[in-house]
Amino acid sequence: MARYSDPTLRGMLLEEAILYILSKTGYTPIFEKNGDSSLNDGSSGLEIYGRGAKHQIDAVADFQYTPPFCNQQRLLIEAKFKDSKTGIEIVRNAAGVHKDVSEYWVVDNISGRRVASKRFHYLYAIFSKEDFSKPAQDYAYAQDIFLLPLKNNTLFRPIISAIDAVSFDELDNKPKLSVVRKLVRDQLFGDYRQADFVDEDDDLFEYRGTC
Repeated sequence: MARYSDPTLRGMLLEEAILYILSKTGYTPIFEKNGDSSLNDGSSGLEIYGRGAKHQIDAVADFQYTPPFCNQQRLLIEAKFKDSKTGIEIVRNAAGVHKDVSEYWVVDNISGRRVASKRFHYLYAIFSKEDFSKPAQDYAYAQDIFLLPLKNNTLFRPIISAIDAVSFDELDNKPKLSVVRKLVRDQLFGDYRQADFVDEDDDLFEYRGTC
């Protein structure tokens, strides 16, 4: 049985909704490695190489237009769907990840080989259903992490209401979160074939109706 809470499920749905909106405003969502040496297709989802570790970041988007004298912008997205304020611990983690992936670009002085063939300018944005705590706001400002509270955002109000109504808590056998994510992407982006990601043991059509 898959183990995750409804806030985790709803946070994932919010991330996918944000990716879809960004895809209409000059961003290209990144779903898999596709030859990008800065990415890895991990067992639990897309991973980004950092200086010290690989970091699973499910919602990633590249800006299509790069200004002169600047590396291409790559946006890392995290969404929180709780009924309480998002605290500083979430921002601390984001700042650590942002610093680590931004320092991945090194050259091996012995071989002269670059670790990655293309460099990105990373940005990190945290979206939250509720507001952020004051310490979280102060820390994010100092660490260049973008915070976007959606509670009073008119555009997101119907999206928040729809996601708020989704629940798997009453299911005896939850679908894997990765399966739900890819189902949502199939509906939003139309780029995924069902056969590519459905396990033989997963009753996908039962989940489709519930989700």
